[in-house]
Amino acid sequence: MSDEQNTPANNGNYDANSITALEGLEAVRKRPGMYIGDVHDGTGLHHMVFEVVDNSIDEALAGHADHVAVTIHADGSVSIVLTDERGDGRRDDFHYEGGIRSFVEHLAQLKTPLHPNVISVTGEHNGIVVDVALQWTDSYQETMYCFTNNIPQKDGGTHLAGFRGALTRVLNNYIEQNGIAKQAKINLTGDDMREGMIAVLSVKVPDPSFSSQTKEKLGALDIAGLPGKLADCQEKDPALSELFIVEGDSAGGSAKQGRNRKNQAVLPLRGKILNVERARFDRMLSSDQVGTLITALGTGIGRDEYNPDKLRYHKIIIMTDADVDGAHIRTLLLTFFYRQMPELIERGYVYIGLPPLYKIKQGKQELYLKDDPALDSYLASSAVENAALVPATGEPGIEGLALEKLLLAYAAALDSIERNAHRYDRNLLEALAKAWMRWPSV
Repeated sequence: MSDEQNTPANNGNYDANSITALEGLEAVRKRPGMYIGDVHDGTGLHHMVFEVVDNSIDEALAGHADHVAVTIHADGSVSIVLTDERGDGRRDDFHYEGGIRSFVEHLAQLKTPLHPNVISVTGEHNGIVVDVALQWTDSYQETMYCFTNNIPQKDGGTHLAGFRGALTRVLNNYIEQNGIAKQAKINLTGDDMREGMIAVLSVKVPDPSFSSQTKEKLGALDIAGLPGKLADCQEKDPALSELFIVEGDSAGGSAKQGRNRKNQAVLPLRGKILNVERARFDRMLSSDQVGTLITALGTGIGRDEYNPDKLRYHKIIIMTDADVDGAHIRTLLLTFFYRQMPELIERGYVYIGLPPLYKIKQGKQELYLKDDPALDSYLASSAVENAALVPATGEPGIEGLALEKLLLAYAAALDSIERNAHRYDRNLLEALAKAWMRWPSV
């Protein structure tokens, strides 16, 4: 049926009669670009052949294949044999003995590698398998191939974005920790780091989402969800995992160095988070710091999305600085948990880490003091060591613990006088303090 027969006459008016229902393969014939990609540059010409091969590989990976032209080897690699049965039976074999590592070696044949061996990494998390092989060469260009369930994506997608972000982050951390940037006085970008790199990225995803029918770009994936500044732990059991929420990148760096990578994760938050007590829900979601925290916890947020059973850590430690700003940030975080995730508090998952406020160092010995009263007690104890107060009246002297208590009481009296001097006569306050110290039972 021609286009003229399918298009109803509407005399320039657009109404229900302007919509034509296409049945069966008629839609493919009328709009092939929607299903096979570009019909002009040749990329969509053999898309249906690729689709058949891709579906065969999917069946093989899922274990449902019975008889297809795909060979699965003992190491998990796949061979595909295409035979032209129309003529002389010419056949092509597609198989790399070493998997994507051999693929990278093949791509680097005409270039000079900067290191002898191909870097190959394989990992699995929540049913998602990631294989990466890469090698740097003397080329000025980046060569990147992406695959999802063995289907190539020429436009990349979230797996490519996640790989590039992780690579840049890891190399930057290495440069910073070893002081290379300061020595060389350089500031590297992601493009600089990927110059001359040949890489093959392959992910196996149970239910991938592509941006189009041609599967040339991978859509959103949960594997791209964890915040970049989160230093996650290796433990996957929430009951054994801990999350330290620290104040700023400087504290985050120290915490990351001192943590146990096996079960302790560190999340640095920049500045004070939004006060959710007074903020609208949409404004709360637009906050970068709140969004980072929600993503790291993994519970979701809101009436429809929130699920405390999906919490990734069963011990959440709020570890802010021991100052006024730290106390404010701690209060804001507790407000967030109380208003948006009260079940975490009720189940005993939220803790407060109280860092010491002072450090006393004498020689090679160090002593941490948690607050001002602890500091006063230490100073008083040090002051009365090997000292005694001998009254002029000839009464027995005061020393040791008794002298320390007297000194602390005197300091407390002076503090009370200073705080009340603007309201009462100072001489009166001093007289009352002396009387109380002389007759404390009165």
